[in-house]
Amino acid sequence: MIKPIPFPFALANILILPLTTTLAEDGLYLGYSINRINNKWLAIILPAFFYALQHSFIPLIFDFRYIVYRFLSFLPLTIIFCIWYYKKRDPVPIMISHFLLNLATVLQIVIASKTNI
Repeated sequence: MIKPIPFPFALANILILPLTTTLAEDGLYLGYSINRINNKWLAIILPAFFYALQHSFIPLIFDFRYIVYRFLSFLPLTIIFCIWYYKKRDPVPIMISHFLLNLATVLQIVIASKTNI
């Protein structure tokens, strides 16, 4: 799932990657989609679908079954994110949890890069 990269880049990613992806993805999928679509279920399902779809290709492995597996594994969480935002209109808990999930991934990359696994 992860591969080592040059250690200075891995360290730089500790804040850059989780912060930028959280702001970009949550702003796009939650802020734009849910606030612009009038149908309740479409406003939840459409951004959840694209949220999950985007994460289906990370890492990019050209295996249809793997991509479907990734999509289906992300879909429940993205639906929960979208339902929460639709009801509460408060992106902060979602953004914090998204940031922490991304931070965990980046820390795995830092460890792999430092030890050259």
